[in-house]
Amino acid sequence: YIHETWKDGDDAPKFDPDSIPSWKEKLPKRGNPYHIRAYIYQAENLPPCDESGASDPYVQVWTPDERTVERGRGVDNNPLYYETKDFDFEFCTLDDAPPIILNVFDTDDPSVFSFGADNDDYIGRAIIFLQEIDDLAEDDHIPEPKWYPVKYSMISPWDEKAGAKILVSFAKLDFHDDFAIPCDDVTLDKQLYADEV
Repeated sequence: YIHETWKDGDDAPKFDPDSIPSWKEKLPKRGNPYHIRAYIYQAENLPPCDESGASDPYVQVWTPDERTVERGRGVDNNPLYYETKDFDFEFCTLDDAPPIILNVFDTDDPSVFSFGADNDDYIGRAIIFLQEIDDLAEDDHIPEPKWYPVKYSMISPWDEKAGAKILVSFAKLDFHDDFAIPCDDVTLDKQLYADEV
């Protein structure tokens, strides 16, 4: 705009930053990077998606940068995962941290009508806010898992006894720190067994 109004021979126009309201606003602070670890144990009461009345569900951990997938063990509406996933988030405080989104899909064979697109059926999603996690570990100890609702949409009703749910726990570390045990070496099924004895 300044260039267009400045004619040859004229003095250079004076730029007044106060003339642009958005320049008066304070810039948001860039978030601090954190490593987040999700301990994914199992899901229960997932709705049937196949003609057999079962599902072969997997969990997709959605983050702004990537999507990682965990396959269940067996064809079941109550799959066991016992998997650990690491991903990174940026936030200033837990109150402004983005939610962790766990999407649950049923694996389907590709259809002749899918035209190469992903043909898996969406079952539901768990949306988990870091500030609402009671036992968010800040080190390598594996916190006690908690059940979170898996709903088809945010406004879907959910029955605490019969509704679909997923058992997970979480840890966070400063980006400059690393978990002592790589996620591929964490054995959640042994951890659960030790806790039950």
